Amino acid sequence: MKKQILLTFFLALALNMFSQSDSAAFVHGPWLSEKVDGLVLRRCQFKHESLFASNQQILVWELAPTVDFTLQLAYRPERTKTSDMARKQHAVAAVNGSFFDMDRHHPVLFLRVDGVDLGSTSPDEARLAREDYQYGTLAVDNDHVFILKTDTVPQWEEGLPYPNLMTARPLLLFDGEAVPLREDLGFVSDRHNRTAVGIRADGTVLLVVVDGRASEAAGMSLQELQQVMRWLGCHTALNLDGGGSATFYADWGGNHGVLNCPSDNGRFDHEGERAVSNAVLVVKKPK
Repeated sequence: MKKQILLTFFLALALNMFSQSDSAAFVHGPWLSEKVDGLVLRRCQFKHESLFASNQQILVWELAPTVDFTLQLAYRPERTKTSDMARKQHAVAAVNGSFFDMDRHHPVLFLRVDGVDLGSTSPDEARLAREDYQYGTLAVDNDHVFILKTDTVPQWEEGLPYPNLMTARPLLLFDGEAVPLREDLGFVSDRHNRTAVGIRADGTVLLVVVDGRASEAAGMSLQELQQVMRWLGCHTALNLDGGGSATFYADWGGNHGVLNCPSDNGRFDHEGERAVSNAVLVVKKPK
């Protein structure tokens, strides 16, 4: 098992932007790995302040392009837990999706689910200049999954032909390169629970959740999350909604329920799941 993890993260040292001790801690951490029907679940709890001088917990779904699973986007007009969305659509796994308005329960960025447009289009150039984020969009077209680099042309997403689109921000990696991140914004530099989606050069899709807001798991800055996605071998990666929304769900193999420790109840357990607007599901490919 450990040999498999070491091979998976072989390029970590070469890609390192942090200390050698961080990359070594990541590669040699107590990773647990399970594989059923080609779908891979990896998880690791880094204790004794061993990663980024902090305690951390990371969970990863891996979907190789050859497996019988793909992604599906989910939306509910009333806020709903990620786990409930997954159960309703018979998903084997799920993570929370993109950002939403806590009061109106509606996505605040562009979302298209099964051809129906929801949420808002990407911000105009004035807002982009103010925020200085590189937006990105997760696209799902049957069993094809990819991440697009957002244009600044108003309503650019509306012209895309794909039936399922989820815009989020910031883009972390694109074409194998780290995307510059603002260091003067608390959203970027502070540590929080995080959720991200990444794609390796061979088409393998990764769904990643980092726990936070607990002594057992500090959470990560976006710079740290960016490095983790590189260590995981991602060629492209996009940050999704995080904080109390970050949820990692499974109904697969011997795993049933929320596997991470959502923080909305203030305890490091599996009971603090937040109701959200949308989610990313792992489902069987259509025949």
